[in-house]
Amino acid sequence: MQLLLISNSTMAGEPYLDYPKNEIKKFLGEKAVKAIFIPFAAVTFPFNTYEEKVNERFLVI
Repeated sequence: MQLLLISNSTMAGEPYLDYPKNEIKKFLGEKAVKAIFIPFAAVTFPFNTYEEKVNERFLVI
């Protein structure tokens, strides 16, 4: 099992997960993979909204 841990999803003025996108690409590789996303930090919006945000971002990574 491999883990990619990111402590911050957004840097000021950048889109969601923009700063670590190259590291995410390297970690995941070119082939499609199954992954689990575990939101750990406090979130101020519904989980479904968070899930949509993550799914949208990974479509372009």
